[in-house]
Amino acid sequence: LDDQAGVPPNVGDLLSLMAAAASAMFILRLETFACATDPKAVNAVSTLSVALLCLPWALLVAGSSLTSDVLNGPVDVLAES
Repeated sequence: LDDQAGVPPNVGDLLSLMAAAASAMFILRLETFACATDPKAVNAVSTLSVALLCLPWALLVAGSSLTSDVLNGPVDVLAES
């Protein structure tokens, strides 16, 4: 938290903490399977899983006008959202 900026915690902060927790859990679970399976297979399944889970979001953003609004919008508007 940045006390000088006066910005309170927001949803993005919570999402960052949840992503860090999920990453830590993945590493702990990976430790269990590392000895029993082929590392290349685990890496391939992990990468494919992330790609498939991200695909709907990528298609949603690609099909909307959100991208151009965010990239071309003023900073003040982005800070409010």
